[in-house]
Amino acid sequence: MSSDNRPTPFYRKREDRIERDSNSAKSLAINKKRIVLINILVVFAYILISARLLDLAISQENYKNFNNQLLTKYELPSPKTTRPDILDRNQHVLATNLRVTSLQINTKKIIDIEDSIEKLNGALPRLSKKDLYKKFNSKKNYVDLARHLKPSEEHRVNQLGIPGLDFHYEDKRYYPYNNLASHILGYVDIDNKGQSGIERHIDKNLPKNKSIQLTIDIRAQHIMTREIKKAISTYQARGGAGIILNAKNGEILSLVSLPDFNPNTKKRRDIIEKEKFNRAISIYEMGSILKIFTAALALESGVGSMERIYDVSQSLRLGRKIIRDLHPKKDNLTLEEIVVYSSNVGASLIASDIEEEYKGLLKEFFIRMGFLKRSPVELPEVVKPQGPKLWGKVNTLTTSYGYGISLNPVQVTTGIATMVNGGYLNQPTLFPIKEKKGKIRKIISEKTSKRIQRIMREVVANENGTGKRADVPGYFVGGKTGTSEKVGINGQYDPNLLMSSFTGIFPYFDPEYIIMVMIDEPKKITKGSIVTGGAIAAPVVKEVIKGLISLLDIQQKIKHYDNLKASNHKI
Repeated sequence: MSSDNRPTPFYRKREDRIERDSNSAKSLAINKKRIVLINILVVFAYILISARLLDLAISQENYKNFNNQLLTKYELPSPKTTRPDILDRNQHVLATNLRVTSLQINTKKIIDIEDSIEKLNGALPRLSKKDLYKKFNSKKNYVDLARHLKPSEEHRVNQLGIPGLDFHYEDKRYYPYNNLASHILGYVDIDNKGQSGIERHIDKNLPKNKSIQLTIDIRAQHIMTREIKKAISTYQARGGAGIILNAKNGEILSLVSLPDFNPNTKKRRDIIEKEKFNRAISIYEMGSILKIFTAALALESGVGSMERIYDVSQSLRLGRKIIRDLHPKKDNLTLEEIVVYSSNVGASLIASDIEEEYKGLLKEFFIRMGFLKRSPVELPEVVKPQGPKLWGKVNTLTTSYGYGISLNPVQVTTGIATMVNGGYLNQPTLFPIKEKKGKIRKIISEKTSKRIQRIMREVVANENGTGKRADVPGYFVGGKTGTSEKVGINGQYDPNLLMSSFTGIFPYFDPEYIIMVMIDEPKKITKGSIVTGGAIAAPVVKEVIKGLISLLDIQQKIKHYDNLKASNHKI
């Protein structure tokens, strides 16, 4: 056999197999390494992608935060003082806030002072160059240049492009009804701080809610203002005041003082003192209206009665003091007639009887009525009353008919409400009464209150009553006149300087409203005319009541009340 055909030795086959196995193992190892490497690369790639996604998310959040920071940085600053809206009892807005622009300078950013002043003066002529130069050279970083810019002014300044000028925003107080209710609301200064009225009152304790509500009815306020203005114009009076009071709870629906002012005026110094003067809460000798309280005390104490007779035919002489009637009566008068005809002599006789029986009782009664302390109505300008320093016989008797004691109209109106509402003294208020707090002081009995209602009705219903010009047929108006002489420049009472008033109640048998009108120094418009409370103020109250009838939906009371007379209405 040739050598080529020889069989392969067995050991060679074994070596070949070992070599093949060795190559397969190497290939397998290489493949495993490749798989591990691929896995590592995949994991690494996953980690990189995850990290990038996380980075992008963080970057996006940072971007949002950055944006928010920018917005916060450049958003309009909040106003220096945020004041609540003031509403009337029917939710009509009496005072609110308007966003206005003011101009400020950053003195550190001004490049060219002279050029900036020249341009700014051209855009805002109301800013003098002298003042601008002083402010531009101020050592302060920020200086106010102008407050409460008009939109046109803001636009002109914005067009200048002066570095360092900055607008900031604040609230400006706005009163939609201008003069109407100005003495109630008051006004604020340029920094939004209350200077008078309710605006000043709420500064002490700003409410947390967005608005505060008053008892005022702006419609009733309009009616009262309109009618008093007519009387002032007709009688060339110095001024006037008016009040509408809820007889049952003390809420004030209207409080007017004329002259008044516009709280929207730009320059507060333009509001002159005579306009700021609030007659409704200032003090005066109120005159004959106080006879109501003297009569009530006489009835309540038992010293007097409805039928008791008093001789008023002669004037009273007390030392140097002479007490006389404007229209003397030659006949004797009952207690009721003394009030109806408004006899000073008669009121003095009643007071004299009270003093003889209970010394100091009239003074004590006035104290219980709150007549000798400041009225609690929520107006900072309320003036404290003044009574006699010494309550001797003369002073006591003169206070019985309204002289020698000075009260404000709010106090008197509140007092009349007490006399006719069953005897309860409700404190006057400009804020709605949600619930009765504590025990309400009772001053007189229900019986005495009914008697006073009857007397006040006779003042108006009697053909000789001093208040007959206030009558509104079908609505049973009662009331009392008040006429007092004011002290002149010589320190003496001047018969030509009168305070004429009338306080009405209606309907008299269950009074809901007390209406007082006071006209300050009315003039005689014709020869022989009179300017008493019955002649001047009573007709004004009549017109106010006629306006309120439809406004307050007051129903006419007729039928058995229509023919009601004192003779068959004994109490």
